[in-house]
Amino acid sequence: MNLKKKFRVAKVSLKVFLSNILSPTSSFVTDVYLAILTEKSGREFHAFVLLLPLIVNTFVQFSTFAKFEETRMKKFTWPLVILQLWQQYHAVKIIVAIWKDYDQGKQAAKNFDDASSSLDTFFKSLPLIFIKLWLVPFIRWGKYDVNLTAY
Repeated sequence: MNLKKKFRVAKVSLKVFLSNILSPTSSFVTDVYLAILTEKSGREFHAFVLLLPLIVNTFVQFSTFAKFEETRMKKFTWPLVILQLWQQYHAVKIIVAIWKDYDQGKQAAKNFDDASSSLDTFFKSLPLIFIKLWLVPFIRWGKYDVNLTAY
């Protein structure tokens, strides 16, 4: 493999890594951490509301999982969907495919991005919608505590 091709392979692999491994993992960890802190401060309902995007994302991942996962592997990999790790697992498979056969791996990455990006904009806005819905009752009825140091 010449240097130019290695650079192209590394560039596509880095894009897949950033968009399908690092970003969802950091988002999941920060969402769970914030929900745990909220629950520890005695606001169980608020913690549940903060976890709603993760619950919705699980259902979305199940639809993507059903489309992309090989039938023989589904019985072993479905727990990854519940643990919010299936997207990362699939991204690692794509990165390996890119390094084995660049054209085929790049096509697999494009197919996966196309399938997940059709709903991506909608689901990226869900946390903001949930947070706004979470704050509306507090602002509306004057029960909004501006001291958020408990978080």
